[in-house]
Amino acid sequence: MNENDKSTPPPPLAGAAGKMPPPLPGSIPPIPPSAKVQPPPLPGTTAPNAPPPVPSGPQIPPPPAVKIPMSIPTPAGKPQSNSSIKIVLIVFVAFAIVAASVAGYFVWEKKKRTEVDEKARIEHELALQKEREEQALIVGTWNCQTQNPNGSTTQGTFTFNNDGSFESYDSEAYFSGAYEKNGNKIAMVAKKASNGSITVTVDAAHGEMDGMIVSLSESKLQLETIIRKSGNKRSSTCLSEKKALSELREKEASSDLSFMNPTPGSVGAVNLAEIAKEYPSTLAQSAQFDQPFRLLMGKDFEEFLDNITVGSSMVMDKDGKRACGHGMAPHSAGYMAGAYCVDQEGHLYAVLVDKTVLVDKGAKQKLFRIYGASAYEQLPIRLREYITENRYH
Repeated sequence: MNENDKSTPPPPLAGAAGKMPPPLPGSIPPIPPSAKVQPPPLPGTTAPNAPPPVPSGPQIPPPPAVKIPMSIPTPAGKPQSNSSIKIVLIVFVAFAIVAASVAGYFVWEKKKRTEVDEKARIEHELALQKEREEQALIVGTWNCQTQNPNGSTTQGTFTFNNDGSFESYDSEAYFSGAYEKNGNKIAMVAKKASNGSITVTVDAAHGEMDGMIVSLSESKLQLETIIRKSGNKRSSTCLSEKKALSELREKEASSDLSFMNPTPGSVGAVNLAEIAKEYPSTLAQSAQFDQPFRLLMGKDFEEFLDNITVGSSMVMDKDGKRACGHGMAPHSAGYMAGAYCVDQEGHLYAVLVDKTVLVDKGAKQKLFRIYGASAYEQLPIRLREYITENRYH
């Protein structure tokens, strides 16, 4: 083998793929890679392919695995993600709703307190107004029937004045002093008292009386009084002086009235404003009124015409619901007279002076015949006033 043969090895012989070619005759077979001797490891190291050494002694568990977050926080200065913006918006909206709810509650609470205060103020004003009205109701003179402790019944009066003073008297006792009304209670202190013949000054201890208003209206008072010292109790049922006088007049009215025809006459539709221009006698004989009057009064109509010959024109009520007129016979000085009314429905009522009679002490009293009503209260107010004003001559 020459020098060229030493420097340039011959090409490998063709053989099976992946296998070493057979050695040449007289050469040393090559060592396969798996049989190559590895150099010994350096001290303190482990052979590359050697299995890991098994430690001796107790086993130490491996440390827990650390989870690495999948999302990386957004560095400062970089735009936030959409999810972060949504969270901020949701928090803001929730806060706004809570704030609005709290504000709304305080507004509602303030409004409620205002309504309660206003209601209390109105109720207080109404209570004061009612007290003033009741105070005004009790002021005046009351005609009373009183049940006394000894079982007797007496007639008398209670008078309550605006200045806080009062008087009470009947056939058994007289008291005068001061009173103070509080709701349905009246505290009275008598300063003077009398048993009917002797009037004495009363000390406060004996003159104190408690009053209890059982009921009170414009026309009626029920009152119980107790004298504190003796405990004597008196119960009084009283009518206002005006009401008592009215009842007396109505009672008197019934005694001198003769009800001739209880059914009102009917003249049909009327124009009260036009009627008010006529004289009573002229209107009564008109075509519209003549026949209804004859049906209402019968044969008394001719006498009635004579008794209203002299009179002023008809007068319409302030409320415009009826027109009335009255008159008298010539030279009769009012002893022969009459009156009538027609309302807006055409109903006809009449009063005729029947006669005049002598009563106590030479006084003259007129008697009346009534047409169109069966009771005094059914007459128009102007006819009732006419009877009252002309009863006595």
